[in-house]
Amino acid sequence: FATPSVPVASDASDALIAVRRAVALEPVVDAAGWYKYTGVIPVAGDINIVLRGHSQYGTYQYIDDLLIEPIPACADIQGLSVDAVDAHSVTLGFEDSGADSYEYAILPAGQELAETDFAEMEDYTISGLNAETAYTFYVRGVCGENRSEVASINFSTTVACFPVSNLQIDAVTTNSVTISFDDEHGAAGYLYAIKPAGAEVADEDYAALEDYTIAGLNAATSYVIYVKADCGSEGHSAVVSKAFATECDVITIAEGAPYLMNFNDYTSGVPVCWDSNNSYVEVSNSTYYMTLCDGSKYLRFNTDSYSPIYVTLPNFSNDLSELMISFMYQSESPSGSGPVEIGYMTDVNDPSTFTLLNSFPATAAYSSTTEWTAASYMFPASLAGVEGKIAIRYVGASYMEYATGIDNIVVALKPSCEPVSNLNIDAVTQNSVTISFDDPNSASSYAYAIVEAGAEAPADEAYSELEGNTIGGLNASTDYVIYIKALCSDTDHSDPISAAFATECDVITIAEGAPYLMNFNSVSSDLPSCWNNVASNAYVSTSFASGMSAYDGAALEFHAAGQYVSLPKFSNDLSELRISLVYASEGTNSSPLSIGYMTDPADASTYVEIAQYPISEKIWQSIEVAMPASLAGIDANIAIKYAGGGSNWYSWIDNVRVIINPSCEKTSASVSNITVSSAQINIDAVSGVLGYAYAVIPSGNALSDGDFISTSETLINHEGLAANTAYDLYVKVICSATDESEAFGPVTFRTDCDILALPYIEDFEGMEATTSYYSIKHNPPCWTILGNRSTQAYSLSEYPSICVNSGNGNKYAYASSGDNEKTGNDLTIVIASTSDVLFAVLPQFSDNLSGAVMSFTYAYENSIFSPAFTVGYITDNDSTTYTAFDFTPSMAAAKTRYSGHILLPVLPDNARLAIKAVGRTSSWYTTGIDNVSVIMPQDVTSDYTLCQGEDLVIDSDVKAYADDLIVGNNNVDLGMQYGAWNEAAQHSIASVIVNEIEERTIQYRISPSMLPYEVKHEDQLITTLTTGTVGDFIELEAMLANCVFVTAQITIVEEGQATALNDLSEGSIAVAPNPVKAGEQVTVLHNLTGEQMRGLKAEVFDINGKLINRQNIESEHITIDGFNAAGVYMLRLTNAAGNSFRAQVLVK
Repeated sequence: FATPSVPVASDASDALIAVRRAVALEPVVDAAGWYKYTGVIPVAGDINIVLRGHSQYGTYQYIDDLLIEPIPACADIQGLSVDAVDAHSVTLGFEDSGADSYEYAILPAGQELAETDFAEMEDYTISGLNAETAYTFYVRGVCGENRSEVASINFSTTVACFPVSNLQIDAVTTNSVTISFDDEHGAAGYLYAIKPAGAEVADEDYAALEDYTIAGLNAATSYVIYVKADCGSEGHSAVVSKAFATECDVITIAEGAPYLMNFNDYTSGVPVCWDSNNSYVEVSNSTYYMTLCDGSKYLRFNTDSYSPIYVTLPNFSNDLSELMISFMYQSESPSGSGPVEIGYMTDVNDPSTFTLLNSFPATAAYSSTTEWTAASYMFPASLAGVEGKIAIRYVGASYMEYATGIDNIVVALKPSCEPVSNLNIDAVTQNSVTISFDDPNSASSYAYAIVEAGAEAPADEAYSELEGNTIGGLNASTDYVIYIKALCSDTDHSDPISAAFATECDVITIAEGAPYLMNFNSVSSDLPSCWNNVASNAYVSTSFASGMSAYDGAALEFHAAGQYVSLPKFSNDLSELRISLVYASEGTNSSPLSIGYMTDPADASTYVEIAQYPISEKIWQSIEVAMPASLAGIDANIAIKYAGGGSNWYSWIDNVRVIINPSCEKTSASVSNITVSSAQINIDAVSGVLGYAYAVIPSGNALSDGDFISTSETLINHEGLAANTAYDLYVKVICSATDESEAFGPVTFRTDCDILALPYIEDFEGMEATTSYYSIKHNPPCWTILGNRSTQAYSLSEYPSICVNSGNGNKYAYASSGDNEKTGNDLTIVIASTSDVLFAVLPQFSDNLSGAVMSFTYAYENSIFSPAFTVGYITDNDSTTYTAFDFTPSMAAAKTRYSGHILLPVLPDNARLAIKAVGRTSSWYTTGIDNVSVIMPQDVTSDYTLCQGEDLVIDSDVKAYADDLIVGNNNVDLGMQYGAWNEAAQHSIASVIVNEIEERTIQYRISPSMLPYEVKHEDQLITTLTTGTVGDFIELEAMLANCVFVTAQITIVEEGQATALNDLSEGSIAVAPNPVKAGEQVTVLHNLTGEQMRGLKAEVFDINGKLINRQNIESEHITIDGFNAAGVYMLRLTNAAGNSFRAQVLVK
């Protein structure tokens, strides 16, 4: 609040006259409060008193208890103040109010005032007070018998003994400190105490300060000094303190007493007596891209290429030239971390005082098992007398802050016989090495040992005296390590130092029948011995692109762009040689492979190309290049260049072979006019030769000389081949009776498929299929895919495509569980363009398909965007002749399995059934086709209509899918369950779902007197039997309107047998396997015993009821053959009692 005032005016027009306030108001600072004000009107007369408030910042002022009265008989004290105060007295002042005298009281602050506390005031200075005490002074005027209001003021006495000021540390040694301070009050004396930093100080720790230099301290220790003034009877002043640290001892290193530092006793910063120029170096236990060397701590340098870090070790009394330093170090990054540099400097904060002596490069890339690298350096004799501390400098090699750590530092005396230094490999041949080195000892002799790389360091007895700088007797193309040590005397030898080298490769001579071969399988390093690469991303590997197989174990992988690989040196003239190899690429972004030569295997600019070969995506292709005659006399190595490509730039080579150019050149050949059992071999003619030899062997079989057939023809019709089989063709040229070419080949081809007979059932199982996202596409055997199908090895991501696809994560068209789940193979369609059309053409059939039933299941990944399809036929294997059937697939829902059934109309004789697929969007979605069958119903006399999958009605509790036979009253078995016969009535004994069509077998037994007889199924007439004799077995097949195939089996029996109950409830049979492959046997599974086995015979009937096999059964183990062609067969067992047991057999 502003200071209030009381204006006075003689009338309304007079200027306001501010009246001097009678009582000093304490301003309101921290809180609101009530304050007393008393004022005297200095004028007489008829006046108006005006109160004017001065509020600030929107605050409020309040006035209360307003009292206007005549001036009292004894005026109040005004202007009370404290004019001076010290430890024991105070001098006060106030205005004379005109009182006769004044009374005062001084009480400790807060003590209640009593009338008896007042005394007559004789002096404005009052003594006898206590130091450092808060008081309240009270005063009042005495006017005869009257007393004024009491005025009061608070004050505090000062200290009696003042502390010193400006305490300074003037000098520090290893064991003493010199201090200074100011004392404006002149104490009688001073007390001090010195304690280690962090320790508490007590009164008994103080002593009289007699000298400003205090000794007896420990070196390299942090202390705090405490000082207080001694004022005699007035006591002691407050304490003043200052921290300091004593200097480090100068360390003397003696024999057997090195300086050791492993940092484990420190938590941060640098060790005591070490100095650094910034905080980016500190003791750390971080394992971020670092491992721990020894224990839990190391010294971590962490900076970029712009901020060098300097660290100095403690001061040693030894001359630098007497010392050596060793340590372990590790880098976070071989390219981002900088080297560890050893030197000396006089001022850690002045980089110009650093002198570099040796540098240790960044170590290999970090891994969780990376070992630390050992390093050591001996300070040279030239440093004798040089002043400075051992220093380490670290500067990062990148703008990023990659770290380096050091640990296990040892500073020791150099040995009396120092190791040699600067060991260099000056020259290497196939069998020798020439070395040089520096010797600080001027030793009388030296010893050496050479071991193969990877062997243990040699023992003392393995060393030999070095008699010259060239050491011979080495093996060619071998990695070695040489060890050298100085022999200063008979008993004083230096530690060894080592250097690695590799002897030169032998020059290889290629002779007739002695080629150079490399399949990379026995190579344990990046490259085979004596190979060279300019870049570093070509190396032997056993990893290949997904969906791609190895050619012959390991291969040489080109892992990045710009790779140049040269082969070993050959003594032969380049113009005499020929190189062959196999080559494969990862993808379309790979670059072609180039074959050439290099005059300097280490200089890519010397590469000259001879031939270039296009990419071969995930398919191994053969390459053969003859070095041209123009290379005669050129000194060079055969070389391979891989330029690289985009994101898929890996490529591989394998089975490299270098030979002498043959005197009898090989030719080439091709295959045409392939049929089911033959192929036409076309040999490219070569003039002036005796003839040719060719071999046709199953693909993948090993080739032998006995496989070749001699011929003088170049156009050969080779017969006797198996249908639908892959073969390899090889051809040799016969130049003379003693000279023939190498074999050309293989040329792989596949014979056509046999024309198949119905019934045809294909569920796509048991065949090569796309098994993962990256995999080669496969056609169903004997199917033909027409249209612009992608041939890339990327399966579902490359389209358009129709291929056999497995259930390993790629069944996008099906649900992941439940009735619509798909686990096996199917035929997957992928099209991502509305302009792309593909045809999947079924095999050729020998039957006329008119009247046959084609069935299949299908599902869509997306009911709107998955490829649409129709079903029809083509002629002459020409997609332009495609004619669609009257069939519209349901597309009501995605990931739902539907069934399709088509009664085939009259078709041309050369018609082939086909599925036409059309894209519906630019994104790839799939459509799946499965369980394709073509079946010809026999003896169908009743009309029926086909139904769609969504109309399928299964009115039996028994359900199963193809290849499973589940029968009778949910009794699961591989056969048929028989029960009692009803008189002249049908009895359903088997029900199976094949391609989602229910097949039922119905048994009838009738006698001749019951003819004519109507065969019905669920009141639907199948046929009417008009004739028959005892023993006749008749089987009829029909497709009913509710998508049920019905097989009616009628047996004509003697009179009375039709109505008798045969007790067969104990006997049943089944067959396994079922289905069975054509030509194989089946085993009858049964529980027939005793009388049921007597006189047992077996009969096999085909689908037309023709008996094709009969045999007597002699033992309980029953095997039946006669299933030589695909179809449906009936197996019947009959015993001497006339009991009959039957099973249906499906032959694929």
